Amino acid sequence: MGGFFYNLGRSFRPSVQKLNLALCTLTGDEEGALASEYELGREMATEIGRAMVKSEDQWLRQSTDSVTDLLASSIKDSAYRFHVEILIDDAPTAFVVPGGFIFVSTGLLELCHHDRDEVASVIGHEMGHVLHKHAIEKLALETIDRLRFGTAFSGGGAAGKLRKIGLGIIRQSFSQECELEADAFSVRLCRAAGFDPEGSQRLIRRLGALRSEGQSTLLDQYLSTHPPLELRLRNIQQVLSSDSFGEAGFQQIE
Repeated sequence: MGGFFYNLGRSFRPSVQKLNLALCTLTGDEEGALASEYELGREMATEIGRAMVKSEDQWLRQSTDSVTDLLASSIKDSAYRFHVEILIDDAPTAFVVPGGFIFVSTGLLELCHHDRDEVASVIGHEMGHVLHKHAIEKLALETIDRLRFGTAFSGGGAAGKLRKIGLGIIRQSFSQECELEADAFSVRLCRAAGFDPEGSQRLIRRLGALRSEGQSTLLDQYLSTHPPLELRLRNIQQVLSSDSFGEAGFQQIE
């Protein structure tokens, strides 16, 4: 899928507005920042939809939407409108663009055995990236760096350089800290929404078993963009074992 994102980044409609939208999310008021982030993400999601094949399987869509709705309703005072699209791709992958637009592959849903708890852990993880501003901050800071070092507008002008900024961020992995933060958020969110919070552990252990069996070809991209599986399991176990996590009852999380 790496080649897809490279070509998509090159063909992405060049516009200085992209830069303004990204920077606004860091410097504008909260309402304006959210609106700008949503508009940026909507445009990026539209381009992804044009370039890849989306599943029209109604059962898959309804099942995924119901999980998404339960998770979203368990987030306290969230101003985000989450949208999940299913892409037809055998490689197990999931990613998010700014504004709450989440993409999950059919390969990953199959790897989850369509288990709602495991699917919830995947979607909750991507929601964590959105709510902790991982995607939009990475885009904005990367843009600022290119401006700072004079690379955003050199060698072909703004249009040529900005083509490589937009969707290019989702070709790159988030930092280990961001990934572990998203894992921890997902575990708490799944519990709040009534899902089995251990679903994430089951999925990660299955990934590890497939890797040990030498069936990692399709898993290579997913594994290369996330922290070591053992580290993720330890991080999740720490969350599950924490005193605050043991409090009983349904609750919304921030």
